[in-house]
Amino acid sequence: MHKCAISGKIISKKIRYTRAYRIGNIKDRKAVDALVKALLDEYWSVRCSAAIALGYIGDIRVEGPLRLLLSDDNDAVRRDASDALKLLHEYSE
Repeated sequence: MHKCAISGKIISKKIRYTRAYRIGNIKDRKAVDALVKALLDEYWSVRCSAAIALGYIGDIRVEGPLRLLLSDDNDAVRRDASDALKLLHEYSE
C-alpha cells in the first residue's frame, strides 16, 4: 500500500475497503493480521469490510477483535461485526 507524500495517510479508503472485500472472497488466511488491523481503521466502511472478510476466512482467533466491534460507534459496523461472528463460526467448522 502506498502512502501519500503530503499527509502520510494510506491511500485510499476505497482501496482498503476493496482489498478487504476481495480477501474475504478468496478466504486468504495470510491476510488475517492485516484485516485485524483494518478493524481499527478510521473509516467505518473499511471496518465493515474487514469484519466480514474475517468472518468468511473463518479463523477463530479473530473472535475477540470482532467482539470489540460490537460496541463501535457506527450502527453498520456493529451489524457487520455481528454478522461476521456468525460467519466465523459457520466457516471455522
